[in-house]
Amino acid sequence: MIVNFNKEKVRSKTPFFGKIDDIPWKWEDALKFLDSHPEDEIDFHAEKCRFFLTGSQRRRSAPKFAKLIHAEMKEFFYRNKCSNIIFFGFGPQNLSYPWHTDKMDVFLVQVVGDVQIRVENTEWENELRDFKVGDCVFIPRGTHHEIVTGKSRVTFSFGVEKQPDPSTYI
Repeated sequence: MIVNFNKEKVRSKTPFFGKIDDIPWKWEDALKFLDSHPEDEIDFHAEKCRFFLTGSQRRRSAPKFAKLIHAEMKEFFYRNKCSNIIFFGFGPQNLSYPWHTDKMDVFLVQVVGDVQIRVENTEWENELRDFKVGDCVFIPRGTHHEIVTGKSRVTFSFGVEKQPDPSTYI
């Protein structure tokens, strides 16, 4: 098991941080994946120096750790569709989303480069926490959070979509 989803925290809609050991993806792997991703599943934001790739969980060439996380999420959140979006940000001008909420539960994994994060209802709500390669966080839908970039990075976002809310049946 790569991720230990804490059922009590998921049920209570409490964010939690964790660590995934040995993320083997490097920039070379990330760029090869980006270059070979279907064009219709790439969203590019020039003003934010950012790409995001949808449908990543369907690719045979997806990294093993991502396939395992996606499989664990599908098993854990068995009534919901689970997806994987990969965010690529390039250079010091790349921007993420400001303080916001999502309509789905989100599991973020930092894969290449470091960023900073703050998450509502944690000790890092009002101050930034370093979010390094291998760090992960579960953010229940409706929970405010923000990623602060400033240098190149790759972040995997696994989403738990559609109702019913997973906490109602776990």
